Formats: sequence, C-alpha cells, structure tokens
Amino acid sequence: MHIDAAAFALASLAAERESVDVNLLPSSPPAPDESLASWCFWFGQAAAGGDWEAIRASFESWLLVNRCDWAAIEALTEFLTVLGWGSEARKFVALSFDPWASLSWRRVVESRGLVGEDRLARLAEIWRWDPSSSFVCHELGECLTEVDRDLAQVWYRRATIRNPQFGWTWWNWSKLQTKNNSTFRERIAVLEKAATLMSESPHGLEPARAYVELAVTTRKWRQALNLLYGVSMQSSSIDGLATVFDVCLRYGRVSEASVVFGRLLEIPEAEQHWVIGLMANYPLRSVAARADWDPDVPLFR
Repeated sequence: MHIDAAAFALASLAAERESVDVNLLPSSPPAPDESLASWCFWFGQAAAGGDWEAIRASFESWLLVNRCDWAAIEALTEFLTVLGWGSEARKFVALSFDPWASLSWRRVVESRGLVGEDRLARLAEIWRWDPSSSFVCHELGECLTEVDRDLAQVWYRRATIRNPQFGWTWWNWSKLQTKNNSTFRERIAVLEKAATLMSESPHGLEPARAYVELAVTTRKWRQALNLLYGVSMQSSSIDGLATVFDVCLRYGRVSEASVVFGRLLEIPEAEQHWVIGLMANYPLRSVAARADWDPDVPLFR
C-alpha cells in the first residue's frame, strides 16, 4: 500500500472513532486542538512528501497544547512509526520534555532485548544513572515483579519513599500487595495515594475503584467513595463516570450519583453508550427526560 493510502486508511479509522467526516480532513496543518484524525491525516500527507521539517514544526505546536495527553502523544508517535518517522518523533517527544529523557528511553528500550536477571542488571544501571525518571522506575519495577515478587515489593516501597510523586509506582505496588496478601490497612493506604496522585490521569479511576471495592469491607468505605467521586470530577470519560454513577447508587450515595448523572447528560455520546443500559436498572426515566437537570433533586421519590 502506498504511504499516502496507508495514511488515509489510518486516519479514516481515527475519524470513525471520533465521529469525524473523513472528507472534511484538512489539507494544511490543523489547529493544535483539532481531532486526532485530522492530525493523522496531515502527518500522513507530510510523510508522503518526505517533509520531516513540516512534521517537526507541526508536532511541536501540537505538543505545546497537548503535552499532558500521553495517550494521544503515544497514538501519534505510533502513527508516525507506521509512516516511517517513528524514531524522529519519539526522539523529539523525549527532548521536548526532558533533555536527559531521550538517552534514558533509548537505554531502556535496548534493554528489552535481554531477559530475566540480565535485563534487571541493565535496568539497575540505568536507574542509578537517572533515578528521577518515572519511566525507568516503572520498567525496573515491572522487571523485578517477573523475577522476584518479594524483592519487587521492597523495591516499590523504597521507590515511593524516594519519589513519592510517581503515581504509577503507588498503583503498581498496590497490585503487587494484593497478590502478596498484605493487610487491608497497608493496601488501602497505598491505593489512596495512587488514586490521589493519578486523579488528573485517565487511569486515575482504576486505583480509585479498587480502593472502593477494598474499603467497603472496612470502616473507610465512605472516605473511599468520596475519593472515587472526587477523582471522577477530573474525568470526562463516559466509562469512568458511568462506573462512578453505578458505585454511588450501589452504596446509597444518591446525592453524588445525581451529580455524576448530570455530568453524563452533558456528554452527547452518552446517549449511544452502554450507560443507557446501566440506567435502565434504576427508576431514572423521568429524571433522564428532564432538560433542566437539578442535582439537588433526589433520584428516588
């Protein structure tokens, strides 16, 4: 398949996911806040012409606006990889965020050619060279988990002390604790920290949900539900909000559920979503029909 045809096909898939008319995709660089499909199509055209400078300039303007959207950054760099520009794109992303990151990233990727204790030793060397990298910390923890779970748990505990701001470290530690049968108190403390640190991440709801499921068996379930509700307010994910809505109702938090439901009604895509099936389990038809949604009105009469 010719490179511009491949670009058009991939952009079409992205457009379908985002409900964008593929015939309206731009022939010139889109605005940084335009759809991922528009950017895929533009990068495809630039790559077909071999114009790396155009790609670099456009990617730089996009990063300035979307530097916290790691999922989109990963999607675009993978897309550029398909088009043959992945190495340059990843190098540019790394240099844009941290002048040392490109070398750390390259060393970690190279270590993936090793296995077991050989890779562990290589990652330990990289960690000693760059102990402030959350990426290296994550890779080392994952590798340790495969080699020795007990040692991995010690590693995560020390890593959270040394770099307490790494949300992923707390989250991975909590999953390891579950497998190692840690006490409720230990697991709850770690899950709470992970959820709080990751509250602005699209993955922040995962530890928050796990925290609720664990905490309902203890006296901290109300505190846990408050945390889940707070994390959800940082999210525009339909899946996440629908899950919070369900959990709030299951545990009798009708007021919070009504606010989350109001958020869902503001998202047009929710009408086509499985959340409608979820709401069918509750007496909400009259509520859903109201255009002037009032979160103070109780759901159950």
